[in-house]
Amino acid sequence: MPPLPALALLLSRARRTAMPASDADRWWLEVFGVEAHDDYPAAAYARRGESAQAGEGHRGAEDAPWMRVDPVHLKLERDQLVLLDDEALQLSAEEAQALAVSVAAHFHDHFSLEVLASARWYARPRAPTHIRTVSTRAVRGRGIAAWMPQGEDAVLWHSVMNEAQMLLHDHPVNEAREARGALPVNSLWFWGIGRHRPLSPRPAQSAFGNDPLLRGLAREAGMSAAGLPLDATQWLASAPQNGIAWFALDALSAAADYGDNPRWLTQLARLERDWF
Repeated sequence: MPPLPALALLLSRARRTAMPASDADRWWLEVFGVEAHDDYPAAAYARRGESAQAGEGHRGAEDAPWMRVDPVHLKLERDQLVLLDDEALQLSAEEAQALAVSVAAHFHDHFSLEVLASARWYARPRAPTHIRTVSTRAVRGRGIAAWMPQGEDAVLWHSVMNEAQMLLHDHPVNEAREARGALPVNSLWFWGIGRHRPLSPRPAQSAFGNDPLLRGLAREAGMSAAGLPLDATQWLASAPQNGIAWFALDALSAAADYGDNPRWLTQLARLERDWF
């Protein structure tokens, strides 16, 4: 373990609060007061956090239900399929667009599709959809059996997922990836369906993070939102004299989810140096 004197000092001055276990995406939604109906509407808020150009091609899209569609790799390990996300895939923008064109054409009757980042796609279902889902980040590195969509329309979306796997199996993008030794995109993970709703103001003025979900939630709550600064020194140089800022320092999460201990220790040392 690297020396962590700054983190130790911060923890010694902290207040401990007990709360139910929750994945990071659901935790942010709950912090901002978002309630689940069938599902937590993460996609609608994340889409608002992507860019000002999100959804220009869809009239009335802001009020529509959206769901995330993340390209993933399912790896067979013993008797289960383990989900690997873009941390393992590193999908290029060109590859994502080519795959999404095929997916959008094939599933035109089920949903329309937007690709706002290579690893983050957004689907607008054409019919009411009642399922409960779990985020890609919460499932990565785990077997998917216990985390598949549940609820009234779960069977339909299990079928869509299976059909997507067949569609992607011999896609030219995947053939090219496998030829150079990269993992293929062999499935899609659907999650976070629902509509965004106006949010009450939060007790903070700004939020910083690389996840569009946080940025979208913050903007809806009337906060300023931006990507994570390089380090605390850079932020402090231009920070206001008062007010509360929230930061999503999630550099440890992927290493923890994939059991990569050396990477976890390296990232922890960087957090100590750059932030704590």
